[in-house]
Amino acid sequence: MKTIQKHRVLVGFDFAFGNPFADCGSYFPGLIKQPKTVEELWALVEKVCHGTPDFYGAPFYRRKDLEFYRYYLSPYGKGDRYRFRQRITEVACSNVTAPHPVLKCIGPANVGTGSLAGMRFLKGLLEKAEKFVSIWPFGAMTEKSVVVEIFPRLYFKKAGADPRDWVSIGSIDKVLNYYGSQSLDTNWKPEREDEADALVSAAALRGLTMGNAVWSTPKSNRSIKETEGWIFGVDWGNY
Repeated sequence: MKTIQKHRVLVGFDFAFGNPFADCGSYFPGLIKQPKTVEELWALVEKVCHGTPDFYGAPFYRRKDLEFYRYYLSPYGKGDRYRFRQRITEVACSNVTAPHPVLKCIGPANVGTGSLAGMRFLKGLLEKAEKFVSIWPFGAMTEKSVVVEIFPRLYFKKAGADPRDWVSIGSIDKVLNYYGSQSLDTNWKPEREDEADALVSAAALRGLTMGNAVWSTPKSNRSIKETEGWIFGVDWGNY
């Protein structure tokens, strides 16, 4: 927190900042009362999960006294309103590599539970540090620090490398060099996939941020800027 207060920092988090909205015109089709913006979604997730430590998000799809579990695939069952849905950014990203659906909260490719936790975190971050940080692409670009959504596998793929080969120094060096960073010290080797992901993502953030196009947002699509968000580094294309 002290760092973003004293310096302008670009911070990347590997979770979905929002749920699908544009495909159905709502987060939870069929519900009369529901959030209409991403910040309202974050507030709802926090309200439902409030009191659960460490930003844990499972109560959102676990509680049967509310309707939201019906939209998720989770360890507690497949909701009767669960569908394979994607945000616009995930559709666009599929031209390079396909992200897993945000409403899937089970199995090794589970991104939903972490994303719900992340939404709670983002709400808390704005409450404590809104003067110092902007969450892209929802907030205005100012002299504040900026938080963006990242996808490490995308950065491997864009550089022509296989993310499954994260233990290979040669593979990591290829990605680092693609984004304008130096090769690794040969004495270092990642012990976990998360370490390689963090290193590659840091290089991608530094390399991609120099291009103005990556910061542009389509004025015609409300869903991207107000409800769904965007993965940093995905080509805007025709959106």
